Amino acid sequence: MDETGNRVREYEHDSNNKPLFSLPRRIVTSTSNGNIWVVDLYDKSFRGRVVVLGQAGNIVQIYTGHPDVNFQTNDEGMMFPYSLALSGPAQFYIGCATPEYSPPSAKAKLFKESLEVWRLLLDFCVTCQSEKTEELFEKGICSCRQVALPLKEYYLQWMYLTKGVQKARTLFQRLIQTKPVSLQLFYEYMKIENAQASSKIKLLRRAYEDATMEFGNSSADLWLDFIKMEMNHPKGQPENVGTLHYRAINQLDGELNQQFVTEFTLLQTGHDIDTF
Repeated sequence: MDETGNRVREYEHDSNNKPLFSLPRRIVTSTSNGNIWVVDLYDKSFRGRVVVLGQAGNIVQIYTGHPDVNFQTNDEGMMFPYSLALSGPAQFYIGCATPEYSPPSAKAKLFKESLEVWRLLLDFCVTCQSEKTEELFEKGICSCRQVALPLKEYYLQWMYLTKGVQKARTLFQRLIQTKPVSLQLFYEYMKIENAQASSKIKLLRRAYEDATMEFGNSSADLWLDFIKMEMNHPKGQPENVGTLHYRAINQLDGELNQQFVTEFTLLQTGHDIDTF
């Protein structure tokens, strides 16, 4: 409804004309993206779930509690969900009541959706080799910044270990095109390339160049690692070091600039040179 009480839109059935809800209890709207969060009881034993709808009425996600956690605690899942609160971009809370016939020792529960919950879900899927793992990763990297950044790194690692280096390379290129990105994501990819029997200098150099486009003015270590790669890789080009030094000096300011100058001097005099 709008502010005057006029009906604007109804959400009742999905695209296959199946009911979206069984017994909706609470409704919350996310003001950041307009999604609608509905606490829903879906069977006679009062099991519950949270159904997230897009503004068009499409189901974005359904959360019923983490199956591994429910199993380990002999829990039947999310029972008697009663309230829902969004707490910042990284998490939400689901309050669960206890029935009148419960013993005095029974306590209400609070489910928290956050990065920790995403990691539990993904760890469970990875361990069980679930066919839904990749689909869950895709949903996770579209979440808020606090969730998406670490899940991108986890996704890349999983792709490499399960589907090989070519798939990991393709995924990495897609991940860095979609913001946000972290410097650690670049390092995770470089780690993969360096693990190959014959690491490809062109791919490493390209990754460093892409990383400096994003973080060249905020990380002295990135420039130093780029220089070490050119100096130590069997197919590196030490003659590029002067150009990299010039670029770093011009992009880094203040303490970062001084840090780079100091550590580069040590590098040139044969100190603190790590094997790449």
